[in-house]
Order: sequence, then C-alpha cells, then structure tokens
Amino acid sequence: MSTNPFEQFQQFNPFQQFNNFEPLSSLQALNQKTFEQLTRQQLGAASELVQSNTKNLNKFSTAKRVDEVISISNSLVSEAASKALEMAQQAFDQALSTNTEYSKWFEDHMVANFKKANEEVVTKSKGK
Repeated sequence: MSTNPFEQFQQFNPFQQFNNFEPLSSLQALNQKTFEQLTRQQLGAASELVQSNTKNLNKFSTAKRVDEVISISNSLVSEAASKALEMAQQAFDQALSTNTEYSKWFEDHMVANFKKANEEVVTKSKGK
C-alpha cells in the first residue's frame, strides 16, 4: 500500500460509484422537484398579488371620505399580513421537507461511500 495520500485516495475513492450515474440523476431529480415546487409557490403568490391589487383598487375607488380610506387600508393590511404569514409557513414547510430529502440523499450516496472506503482502508491496512 502506498504512503502517498493522493494515491491512497485514488485507490479507495469514495466517488467511484459516480461511474454509475444513478446518484447524480436522483440528485438532479430532487433539484428539479424542489425548483418546480418553489416556482409553483411563487407563481401562486404573484397571482394572489395581482388579484388583491385589482380588488383593492376597486375598494379604494368607492371610498368617499377619509375615514373610509383608513378603514379600507386597515382591512387590507390585516388581510395582506394573514396571507404573508400563510405563504411564509408554506415556504418554511417546503424548506424543511427539502432539507430532509437532501439529507437523506447525502446519507444514502455520500456518507455510505465514505464509510465503505474507510472500511476498505482499515481492512487493507490490517492485512499488511
């Protein structure tokens, strides 16, 4: 067994499994799924914003007095805060779910290979 660390790494390369593209394709699928979910969420938020702005313009156009404008403003702020909180919760849930999926991928494809490579190094070093 060589004492050169670079040669040892090449010999017991934990990334050898990447000659099989399954781990990379599963990571790409996970990235794509995450991107699609985030895009769907952002498009939903943009759609809600456009609808809300149209509704708000209609409400403000009917106001005749200052107290009506203030009342409409207060109700709109309350409604917007509620929707913003709901969207923030959805984003948090999405991030938590994605984190779990990425952690599982990392455990399945990276940590397992490092453990296997380490076991091979230990086994070969004991044999010498």
